[in-house]
Amino acid sequence: MKLSVLLAIALAATPVAAGATSPQELAKGKAQFLRCQACHALLPTDPKRIGPSLNGIIGKPAGKQEGVRYSKGMAEADFIWTPEKLDEFVKRPREMIPGTSMVFAGISDPAARKALIAYMQSIK
Repeated sequence: MKLSVLLAIALAATPVAAGATSPQELAKGKAQFLRCQACHALLPTDPKRIGPSLNGIIGKPAGKQEGVRYSKGMAEADFIWTPEKLDEFVKRPREMIPGTSMVFAGISDPAARKALIAYMQSIK
């Protein structure tokens, strides 16, 4: 088989191609992030804020960024941020991490949380 045919088959079978985030979903996520930006930086060039930077948060341990004062609950958290954990936290922060100092009540709409997380993951 020709290399171009093999490449086309491989790309068609790749889950990333099927789950690509649309520009509309990223725009919705960016709008959702407006709720976060008073306390959290997202871009690597953003100035430090009261909360931890959320740039590249997926794959990092919760409550462990250097130079950040965490609440007892968050400092004692023992998990790695995944899209699923972030979704759970953004839904109801105080239920997931009792005693968190984050005053944000949460986002109940699953589609809004999904868009927010997709937007956050799109920022490098």
